[in-house]
Amino acid sequence: MVIIKYKIDVGELKKYLINPSDAIKIVNSFSEYQVDLMRFQCQFILDAIRSDDEIVTSYLFTPVGKDVDTYISMELKKVNGEWLVDWLGAEQ
Repeated sequence: MVIIKYKIDVGELKKYLINPSDAIKIVNSFSEYQVDLMRFQCQFILDAIRSDDEIVTSYLFTPVGKDVDTYISMELKKVNGEWLVDWLGAEQ
């Protein structure tokens, strides 16, 4: 079994958030996840196009030691021509 485990660079993450102050909260909420590459599906789902400047997406994966899929969902907004994360969450 191959496992992805990495440390998130909070400074780098802040570059991609509409509210950079959310970076620590996001890192802490996702720190428990490791991804099993044997079951990694890397499935991108476009959930909604709200406007030319706002979309909602999901990514599907299976955490290590679990038999249930988890979705990472994001609301993205275009700010000054760049797509930034406005909301990020995980659900099973």
